[in-house]
Amino acid sequence: MQTPGSDERDAKGISLVDHYAQVVDWQADNCLALSGYLAADAYFAKAAFVERVSQAGLHLVSRLRKDARLRYLYTGPKAGKQGRPRKFVGRVDLARPDMAYFALSHHDEQLLIYSAVVNCPFLKRNIKLAYTQYLDAQTGLPTHYKLYFSTDLDLPAWMIAKYYGLRYQQEFLIRDANGAARRQFTGLSDCQARSVGKIDTHLNLALTAVNVAKVQQDVSAGKAFSMADAKVLHHNKLLIDRFISILPKSVELNENDPRVRELYSFGCKAA
Repeated sequence: MQTPGSDERDAKGISLVDHYAQVVDWQADNCLALSGYLAADAYFAKAAFVERVSQAGLHLVSRLRKDARLRYLYTGPKAGKQGRPRKFVGRVDLARPDMAYFALSHHDEQLLIYSAVVNCPFLKRNIKLAYTQYLDAQTGLPTHYKLYFSTDLDLPAWMIAKYYGLRYQQEFLIRDANGAARRQFTGLSDCQARSVGKIDTHLNLALTAVNVAKVQQDVSAGKAFSMADAKVLHHNKLLIDRFISILPKSVELNENDPRVRELYSFGCKAA
């Protein structure tokens, strides 16, 4: 879905976050057919977006800033006094969290994941927090932490971190379609059309070309994928086909001819 420009958003009276929330609303049925969870980066950890996603029937998995304001939930006995019951104990010191409120969800050589249900004032709701500490390979001590969360209070913390990690796979698709220095390139951002329909077709074809290349290289079998290799392979094949097509008809060569194979191999090495 193409993002509208600022003039178009101003005319509609919506913000950028409102537009993305509308996209989720429009695609909610398709999303729910795949999963009940929507993974989004830290930019989308905003109350308006979270509320719209929840209304669409999806749970959000996202990340918080390291200085996010969070509060522990009060789970002690009632005081027996008049007035509203106590809800919160105090603010979470993320640099030195009180582990009495956390439970260990996952532990391996690379990270520790702790789980807790906390209150997030700026999201106006309770969230399931996956407090993830990344460990030094030599000492085994924490070097830094990240705050992943979900609006599903029953989702295990280790799954929250896993789901958020899967979100990054889309970055590889965009990279391969529009790689640095155009070494991995299918022309994703190289379109001069102005029509919405033409741009939409261009974007889909560019991204589809990456997926077709992955199928040709059989990445499902665990092979490493390189869009650059796919591009070089097809470029050289096109070049050899061109050489053969312009040879005199009296010269009988085909793609299986040893001389053509040698020329093809030379072209690959040169590229």
